[in-house]
Formats: sequence, C-alpha cells, structure tokens
Amino acid sequence: MAPITRSAPPRTPTQPTAAKQTAPAAAAGSTPTASAPGEDLKNLQAEMKHIEDKAKKDPKSLTADERSDYAKAAGLEKVLENSNFIGFLNKDSGEKIFKKVDEEMQKFIAANPNASLEDMKKHAETKFKAALSSEVVSKGVVDMAIKQMQERLQEIRDSFEEK
Repeated sequence: MAPITRSAPPRTPTQPTAAKQTAPAAAAGSTPTASAPGEDLKNLQAEMKHIEDKAKKDPKSLTADERSDYAKAAGLEKVLENSNFIGFLNKDSGEKIFKKVDEEMQKFIAANPNASLEDMKKHAETKFKAALSSEVVSKGVVDMAIKQMQERLQEIRDSFEEK
C-alpha cells in the first residue's frame, strides 16, 4: 500500500467542496459520516481499514512506514470527522489542529515504534481533544478581547458626543 500523503490541509466548512454543496451537514450529536466532511474521510478510513486488516492477520507484519501512515491517518481522521465544528472557529483552525495532532503523533510513533493501532487511535483522540480545546479557548479569549475593545471604543465615542 502506498504511503498516505496530503498535498493540502484538511478542508473546513469555509472551503467549499462538492460534498458540502450536495450533502446536508451532520446533525448535532450524530455520528459524523463521510458525506459531511467529504470524500477525504471515506478514503482515509478505507486506507486505515486496510492497515487494520493486515494487523489483525499478523500484527508483526506492519512496517514502520505503515505504522507511521496509520498514526498520521488517525490524527487526520479526527480532524475530518469534526471539520464542521472546527470550521466555526476560524479559517486556520483545522490546519492548526491537524499540525498539532500530526506533530504529537509523530512524537508518539518515535517514542513507541511498536505501539498497537488501538493505542495510536487513543493517542490521536487525546491529542485532538487537547488541540481542539486549545483552539476553542484561544477563540474565546480573542472574542472577549474584541468585545471589550468595542465596548471601550463605544464609551469613548459616547463621551465625545456628550461634549
């Protein structure tokens, strides 16, 4: 199997796709489907399934490249599954989260070259949640600062109008 490569950052709802235009968004609380984030997720999951099937037959038969590809795919899968939500944060959030998760997964693979696929998935989910939480908090802080600046600007405008 060829290594998993990405020529572009994961798509977010701010980047139009054919799948987005034809498929309704996943309902809140429902399980993400391939139609919501696009065909990338479906293809990625098929490649992951291939590696999982190979590991079930003979866990020792996985090469270092396959383990690395699987680790990268596990992180990307989380980003794509949650792309509808991530898109509400800002344009660059999906890419930032993917980069953070990918870096952490590469560190994990370097430290644990014989980690099981299940361990990789768990680690990817943990790191995805941490990266997403960081982005949400960051957006909240920025939004609050902007709101405070707007309120202060309005107070200054009002004080000039009174004079």
